[in-house]
Amino acid sequence: MNNKGLSELITTVLIIGFTIVLAAVVMTWGSGFIKNLTLKESSSSDLQLECNKIDFKINEVKVGNIMVNGETVNSLYGSISNNLNTKIDDFIIQLVKKDGSTIPVKPAGETYLSLDPYQTLSESIPISFLSSAPEINDKIRIIPRLKIGKDIQSCPISYAKEKVITG
Repeated sequence: MNNKGLSELITTVLIIGFTIVLAAVVMTWGSGFIKNLTLKESSSSDLQLECNKIDFKINEVKVGNIMVNGETVNSLYGSISNNLNTKIDDFIIQLVKKDGSTIPVKPAGETYLSLDPYQTLSESIPISFLSSAPEINDKIRIIPRLKIGKDIQSCPISYAKEKVITG
């Protein structure tokens, strides 16, 4: 009889111990999962809040010849201004053809191009660098990218600006 009671006691202790260990594992996993989910959500809402604080303008975009080291180079020239006190850390620049297709001029993170508060920046890109030559009445689309925490993230496309290319 004593052996039977001892066996039930050990079984009960083992079941309670297993339940406690299982609960601890689930709580550890769950808290990490919730924390990660919350960080992703706050990062997304932080990006939205920061994107609301920017205002930039594409002043002009032209196709033409410029002088580079004494040589005439056919290039795409543009000027952009930051109208507010928020730094724009990077841009994605796309050529939007008449048929609606897009060609990257400067993909995200390829070359570092930032715009400080209230700064105006002029850039020219030799057309030979592009996979398709821009034409008059094509558009340039500029999508701002901002530093959120340690990462630079692209604002939604609704924050992009477009400008028709002139000659």
